[in-house]
Amino acid sequence: MKQYKASLVRRVQQSTVRIAVLTSDGRLLNVGSGIIVHERGLVATALHCLVSDQFEFDCIRNPAEFMILVAPTVSASDPPAWKYRASALPQCCEEELDFALLWIDGEVMSDPPCGLYIGDVTERSIASTWVVRTTVESESLEVKLPAVPIGNSNNVEPGDEMWMFGYPSSGHNTITVHHAICSGTDSQVFNGQEVGKAMLRTAAQLDNGFSGGAAVDRRGLLVGIISFSVLRQDRVRSINMIKGAIELAKSERLGV
Repeated sequence: MKQYKASLVRRVQQSTVRIAVLTSDGRLLNVGSGIIVHERGLVATALHCLVSDQFEFDCIRNPAEFMILVAPTVSASDPPAWKYRASALPQCCEEELDFALLWIDGEVMSDPPCGLYIGDVTERSIASTWVVRTTVESESLEVKLPAVPIGNSNNVEPGDEMWMFGYPSSGHNTITVHHAICSGTDSQVFNGQEVGKAMLRTAAQLDNGFSGGAAVDRRGLLVGIISFSVLRQDRVRSINMIKGAIELAKSERLGV
């Protein structure tokens, strides 16, 4: 069983990415997590990682004013390198459900080259101003990334095991994994209809920065995207609520 869990973690963590939102001139605004859902560069995340009324940024409506950087996980012990630039797909984002889909459309070199924090672990500071240079434009970019297999969130029941993957913003540069139990599910009215199991609840108490990360079942199948926390219980957006947007993105970008 221990070997099985280690294999699951290795498989899913390689599909997990860190996301940074910057102004077009390199000022850091926000960080979050994401999960690769198609090998050609389709990434799912939480919409609130990309949009904030409080801090006045909106990568979806005003893409020219901001940069979205993506750092794929290569090692559990090393911070991921900021390797790609991405754009939000507006038609595949839903504010009410707090999810967004990104399309990787360029390769970059960044300073800082990886991670978020500078200095010793006991005295770390955040790199607030970055220098980013595009090295490969979208027209000539071809990627084949490790995508996580997508599951069925309707099969998740209270008491089922889940694993949560993401990049906490509380002083860490490397990926973090939480083992959690589904403590319950919530329905939600969407488009005039009540949808059962629209959210999955856990008591994992995840740090900031985990938003947009993956929740997988015991088989390593993606069952949700980490969304927000209420009363010390974390909410996970059920993947079934996002599948339509994923299929739309694949159709428009890949013709499949």
